[in-house]
Amino acid sequence: MAHVRGVNRSQSSLFPESLDDFIGPDHVVRLIDGFVSTLDLVALGFAKAVPAKTGRPPYDPADLLKLYIYGYMSHVRSSRRLERESQRNIELLWLLHRVSPDHKTIANFRRANGEAIGKLTSAFVRFCRQASLLGDLVAIDGSKFAASNALDRVVKRTEVARELERVKAYLEALEQADAAEVDLVEGVDVAAATQALQALKQRGELEALLAQMDEAGSEQLGLTDTDARKMPVTQGGGFQVGYNVQVAVDTQTHLIVHEEVSAAVVDRGQLKPMVEGIRRTLGQEAFAVVADAGYSKADDAAHCEELGIATYVPREHGVNRHGLFDKRVFVYEVEADRYRCPAGEYLHYRGTNARDRMRQYRTRRCRGCPLKAQCTTARVRTVTRHEAEAALERMERRARENPQILRRRKATVEHVFGTLKSLIPRFLMRGRAHVRTEISLATLAYNLKRMMTLRAAAVFSPA
Repeated sequence: MAHVRGVNRSQSSLFPESLDDFIGPDHVVRLIDGFVSTLDLVALGFAKAVPAKTGRPPYDPADLLKLYIYGYMSHVRSSRRLERESQRNIELLWLLHRVSPDHKTIANFRRANGEAIGKLTSAFVRFCRQASLLGDLVAIDGSKFAASNALDRVVKRTEVARELERVKAYLEALEQADAAEVDLVEGVDVAAATQALQALKQRGELEALLAQMDEAGSEQLGLTDTDARKMPVTQGGGFQVGYNVQVAVDTQTHLIVHEEVSAAVVDRGQLKPMVEGIRRTLGQEAFAVVADAGYSKADDAAHCEELGIATYVPREHGVNRHGLFDKRVFVYEVEADRYRCPAGEYLHYRGTNARDRMRQYRTRRCRGCPLKAQCTTARVRTVTRHEAEAALERMERRARENPQILRRRKATVEHVFGTLKSLIPRFLMRGRAHVRTEISLATLAYNLKRMMTLRAAAVFSPA
């Protein structure tokens, strides 16, 4: 039996009369084209959205944006690869009207329009709201994404300070030797002079690193990507240099409604900025938020209550390594503003730590208590309570009374990060602002893919 044979390359054939005949009615490039056509690129702030009256005509930013959206949806982020694809890919030939920009133009577009690209999620959300696609419950979560910075290219403040002290001691020794004319010989010791100059240069570099850390308010600094941080990795353990990417996902459609990029190692403290970002993106005040225990923070809970936003976040409790009584066994009495311990004694308010706003409660009857060995190793047991802890307790109670909402959070956000990390296994760009641009493009790519799925589900769902 013969093999399947193709057509002779020299044989004449009839192709479709237009590029449009190659692209099906439900093809993803038609969705990309339709979405970008709804955008006001001038209002979003895209450079060269209004072409200059003189000089060489620029490429339409709409075409370059379409190119990047298609690229991120197709796992193609390199400007050089996008250039090649625009020359040979029939889908891109249709999408870009056979325009083929060079890789420098493509790369410069992404670098110069970071702020405008960051607004695309809001534009997409408005697009979805007009179609009445979004619900009123948003799930928040964060995940670590690898930066363009190797693990061994991160320095800690303690390491830099120690090396700086060593260099300073060396330079001081040289000065003392010079002052005492120790081992003075005629002429110039070139090797010693060179070594001294290198030490001076090193001191300047180390001092600059410490200044950068002071400016960033961080105890570490990436030498390749100065905004990235060394972070623990949940899966597989160990560490990586990266960013903490935060996303807010609509639990009804699994569409991303807001994203942020943080250098914070943990999620604690991210609830407040995420909620404020969601409000701006949705353009509405009535919605609810669900997150895991990592977002449990009293100030954030109080802030959400002030905004009138219902939050469902379980309480994060510290690890009890010594097996002593946990704070949860101490009962707080609101009217009397005191705690009752397991032995029945009352802990009264003794003062507030102004730095962290923690109220302190103690009793003087710990010495003779039969339960003291199970309670504390200190002279007396101190129980602390944040000034906004009542809001934290109410948030915890809502989460405890609605376990089905917590289950919806996990079912909503887990696959979203899986898709985003398949689109961005590692950031190509450096610096938080440029990384934010990459995440915005990946978010838009994910949302458009999700839109295609939702549309297909609507078509094939039973009447």
